Amino acid sequence: MEFITLSDIVKRAFEVTFIISIPFLAASLISGLIISFLQTLTNIQETTLAFVPKIIIVLILALILGSFVTTEFLDFTKEIINSIPSLVK
Repeated sequence: MEFITLSDIVKRAFEVTFIISIPFLAASLISGLIISFLQTLTNIQETTLAFVPKIIIVLILALILGSFVTTEFLDFTKEIINSIPSLVK
């Protein structure tokens, strides 16, 4: 078993967080830009018009990527649990 330090665990935690959050943030950003562009073209300045599609897109993406997110979290949790003996020494 290899020696794992606390900094390695924190680094891996940031990597997992980044990998999991990027698709949701990117989808929200792209949909927000498209909706804002359409609002500018049509001069409709309704605030709820921007939020509802973002929420729907993120929920659909969560349904699609649910197994990927769960697998990433479980793999990271297994890594943490397997590294406990190395941290205690």
